[in-house]
Amino acid sequence: MKYLSFAFWMVLTGILFTACTKKSELPVLMEVKYNEWTQGPGMRATLTGEIEEGRCPHQDDNEIVCVWQGEARGIMAAEIGNTVHNIPYVIKGLCEPGADPCGNFIDTLGYKFQFLFLSPYPNGIDIPTDYVLSVKVEKN
Repeated sequence: MKYLSFAFWMVLTGILFTACTKKSELPVLMEVKYNEWTQGPGMRATLTGEIEEGRCPHQDDNEIVCVWQGEARGIMAAEIGNTVHNIPYVIKGLCEPGADPCGNFIDTLGYKFQFLFLSPYPNGIDIPTDYVLSVKVEKN
């Protein structure tokens, strides 16, 4: 009986210990703006440098014919601790925001970054200046 009681408490302690262990923080959706810091899970981020806009323009009465959908490229600066790291991203053209991401994934520095969308989407007339990068961030 003594051993059965001891085994019960050991199993219960093990269950509680594994239930309380946090493997990662839930993914957080960040809207990262150009030259403006956005707070995330244990870090903050901003868009820096030049954004190479090469996505095929899209508008309702679009007379532009694209052979390739193109892509937008840039750098997201992430400050983790007291160090700033440059993280490159690539966003596909002719891609709508939603469940299927338009960008790449990067697993680095103890984080998982999933780049979802870069807005505004080019319309062929004006070059966007107020970019916002949607990125899902999860801490490992």
